[in-house]
Amino acid sequence: MKISKSSSHNLKPKTEGVIVLPTIHRRPWYFKVVIASMATLLAVALLLLAVRLLSADRFYPGSSLYGVSIGGMTKSEAVDKLKAETTAYGQSPILLSTNSAVWRIKPAKIELKFDIEQDIQRLFSIGRSGDFLTQGVETLRLLIGQTQPLEATYSLNQEKLAETLSEPIEKISSPTTNALFRSDNGIVSVEPGAVGKRLDLGGLNYALLNSISTLSHGPVDLPIANIKPAISEEALASHQTELENLATNPLILVDGQQEWKITTDNLLSWFSLPTQSNPPTVASSRLLNDYYRLGEKSADFSFDKKAVSDYVASLAKQVDGSPVNATLGLAEGKVVVTKEGTNGRKLDVEASANSIFSALKDSAADRRIALVVETTKPEIRTETLDSLGIKELVAEATTTFPGSSFARLTNIRVGSAQFNNTVVKPGEVFSFGERMGEIGPEQGYLPSKVIGEGRVNNEYGGGMCQVSTTAYRAALLAGFPILERVSHSFAVEYYTEPYGVPGVDAAVNYPGVDMKFRNDSGHYLFIQTEMKGSTLTFRYYGTKTKSGVIRGPQFISGNLDPKIPSQTVFWRDVVVDGKVVKTDTINTWYRSSLDFPAIQ
Repeated sequence: MKISKSSSHNLKPKTEGVIVLPTIHRRPWYFKVVIASMATLLAVALLLLAVRLLSADRFYPGSSLYGVSIGGMTKSEAVDKLKAETTAYGQSPILLSTNSAVWRIKPAKIELKFDIEQDIQRLFSIGRSGDFLTQGVETLRLLIGQTQPLEATYSLNQEKLAETLSEPIEKISSPTTNALFRSDNGIVSVEPGAVGKRLDLGGLNYALLNSISTLSHGPVDLPIANIKPAISEEALASHQTELENLATNPLILVDGQQEWKITTDNLLSWFSLPTQSNPPTVASSRLLNDYYRLGEKSADFSFDKKAVSDYVASLAKQVDGSPVNATLGLAEGKVVVTKEGTNGRKLDVEASANSIFSALKDSAADRRIALVVETTKPEIRTETLDSLGIKELVAEATTTFPGSSFARLTNIRVGSAQFNNTVVKPGEVFSFGERMGEIGPEQGYLPSKVIGEGRVNNEYGGGMCQVSTTAYRAALLAGFPILERVSHSFAVEYYTEPYGVPGVDAAVNYPGVDMKFRNDSGHYLFIQTEMKGSTLTFRYYGTKTKSGVIRGPQFISGNLDPKIPSQTVFWRDVVVDGKVVKTDTINTWYRSSLDFPAIQ
């Protein structure tokens, strides 16, 4: 064969024995992973879509509530099933246990109620709410059983639960015992405390929730908390040396010639220790979380300033003394001081306690501590005399009692002397019985006639009504308000003059019967008494701001015969600057003297 030159350059040399194949490009490994993942996701998506379509009005497979499977059920079917299960659950007790005992709680007794409708709605919303991805994840977790079980929505009566738990709490609980300081002949030692036990109510509520949420009857292990003492042996031991040093070199309180040594027992009583908190007894009226708190804070130890102050205050009876007013008298018609009074003493508890408290903290401080005592001056003394307002005669009243026995005259003399030089403060209520004091032979009184308890008898102090009547009349004439006054049971001749008619009298049988008036003059009142023969006079000195005018008395019924019951009335006009500003009407009723036979 002939080959032309023009085509000879297109010929390729032949390679003998070699076969040339076409080039093949391999795909990377991750491409396969992506394809497989997409296929899986597609399968899952299809599965979820199928589940969603098939369970449009039913619970997804894997759904359960209270430990009861309700997958594939409608809401109404699930409600019926759960009601049946919870009703059956309520028929049997929930068991509570410790290593040594078992207690039973009846669900009906604690009024346990489930909110099935709410829990149904919560469970049905799983896989149906949120974005598409969230729904898919939740649905898938339901299908593979990895969804967290819903906690049951339930209610119970906490007070009823408290009653039910009363026995286990009492059985389990033991009080913490704080470490204590002891003193034996001034030597301080520490007595160890002990750990207490209490039912952990918080843990119990959590355990009950888990049990009730799965309709389990238990047994539920009762959680027990160990409670350390608030005051440990170690904490006290760190202060033991401090107390021993104070006991060895004691503080001594000083007031003049009096001294008080601070003993070890005093120091221990001042040492501040927290209040012990013991497990309480369960009461049905309280909720569980009110019973006690778990976990006590460690105590901060120090001396209690209030305890120190209380101790100082207890010394006041030995330190304090009331001031004694000056004794007043009349000299040439003028009130003068006849005897100076004496100053009083008042323990300054706070300042003294501060001095002691400082010395307790400073071992180098002086061990002898002078109590701080204030001097209190009497109200009535020479320098205050002019300010008392005792400058003139305010009122004067006189009664007569001719024919009185020696005993009666003696009693009037002794009794009236009790009121001589008496001072009544501005605004003070004058009580005749309180000022009179004890009546008996020790005071110089003799037995004389007294009206009382439906008879006339001889008693010590008979005749003191003459004194109270005189004081009453002076108070009327001074215009003072009468706060308490009782007439005699029947008309007595001694109290008729100078009016000629009975009714201006005031009986006294303290404390049952008293005569009282108020010094409303705004100034001090000074009382002077004077007895001459069978005449007694009360004089009130002060600042005269008003006066009293007596009109009457007059009979409304009866007459001067004391054997006949009678009624009298008189009026007391209170006059200020010549004008009547008030009128008091005083009625008096007398019984027959025959109603009060004399005891021989």
